[in-house]
Amino acid sequence: MKFLAPRLNPLVVAALLSALSACGGGNNATAPVTPPPPPPPPQPAPTISGIAPATAILTRPTDFEVTGTDLVDGMSFQLAGCTAPTEAAGGSKTRRVFSCTPSGTTGEHALQLSASASVTSSLFSKTVNYLTPVAKVGEVNSKLTVLKEDGSLWIWENDWDKSTSTNIVTMNTRLGSNFTDIEVGSYFGMAIDAGGGLWAWGSNNDGVFAEGPQAGSSTPVQIGKDYAKVAVKGGNTSGGERMAGLKRDGSLWAWGSRSTPVPDDYHSQLLPHQFGSGFSDLATGTTGLAMALKPDGGLWSWNENISPTPFIPAKIGDGYQMVVSAYEANYGIKKNGELWAWGRNAVKRDLAATVDTPVLVGQDYVSLSAGSYYVMALKADGTLWGFGSNSEGQFGDGTSRGGGPVQSATGVRKVWAGKSCTVIEKRDGTLWATPFCTLGTMPGFLPPYGFHRLPQY
Repeated sequence: MKFLAPRLNPLVVAALLSALSACGGGNNATAPVTPPPPPPPPQPAPTISGIAPATAILTRPTDFEVTGTDLVDGMSFQLAGCTAPTEAAGGSKTRRVFSCTPSGTTGEHALQLSASASVTSSLFSKTVNYLTPVAKVGEVNSKLTVLKEDGSLWIWENDWDKSTSTNIVTMNTRLGSNFTDIEVGSYFGMAIDAGGGLWAWGSNNDGVFAEGPQAGSSTPVQIGKDYAKVAVKGGNTSGGERMAGLKRDGSLWAWGSRSTPVPDDYHSQLLPHQFGSGFSDLATGTTGLAMALKPDGGLWSWNENISPTPFIPAKIGDGYQMVVSAYEANYGIKKNGELWAWGRNAVKRDLAATVDTPVLVGQDYVSLSAGSYYVMALKADGTLWGFGSNSEGQFGDGTSRGGGPVQSATGVRKVWAGKSCTVIEKRDGTLWATPFCTLGTMPGFLPPYGFHRLPQY
């Protein structure tokens, strides 16, 4: 009997062969297996050695520098009152910089630094003291009168009994609050409060206390009302100092030494007398011309002291938005940002600039401040320029050479000129001063000419 092999379905055979091929055929070979990569070596944990600065100015952008070892990308910087801090480019394992703008209230605020945004535990924590920014600075009797943006009024001065050439001790005395403007003379200060009240302190030798105590006062006393601005004139003159005041209704008033409106009379006028109306601003600067602006940009001036026509304003220019006056040197910024100068000691005096033929000094200026014999001007790009006398380094350019224009600093937000003292605020909120501001310096131990950092409170 003959047996026949069963007929296999070709489709089944093909499926079996495919399965055998996937399993390595019908032999005992094993497919190679790639081993997983070894785990990365553990990274050292970041360590923080310090975070600076310990103080920050409210509303002013601040850079906080973090130093340490093994600092990594993506670290979490958290500071109360500073929302959405950003890390500056160019950080390294030993240095990172975080920027933010403090907001809120003065005082201590908590700062924490973590390894990453997902790690809640803090690598480093400290407190940062928030300070109120300065609105205006004046120099009176070797002291700095400081008005802060919260309206508080302070005196910053060197404690000469305790300071040495290597250890400067300063005093910070609060005089009052709710003020909006200040102005200083040689031996007195004045401030205007939020309601227009005019206050004075110091010496009253020249009768500048108006309706206040004629003996003067060591603390602010109210001497008038409804004022918008005041300016001191007559500094460094034998005739003494007098005041010009702009009231809120646009009227001009005068009082103090040699302020009588009587022609050719040198007597003082202790009570303020009105001599003009319709004005919007006063020129500052203790020496030089007395000037005021009207809302249309018209510039007006008047004679003081002994004159056939005292305190009679006359128009001398147009198109100005700000004017200041130093000794025989007058500077004004026009509404288009042009800076013009005139007077015997003004820049480019070889061109014989006068009030009738002022000289164009430059463009893009935004602010002016006049000292006794010099003027500081600030451009929109933050560069600072000096004009006039620089004999005591008041330009801050590191020399005592005067003239102008002389560029002395960059990154400047505000400038205040005094007798021989210039104070600036940089855009980071820090304050800097020239040597003869006396705060932070000692007679005989003055630092080299140039700006030095002031302590802030």
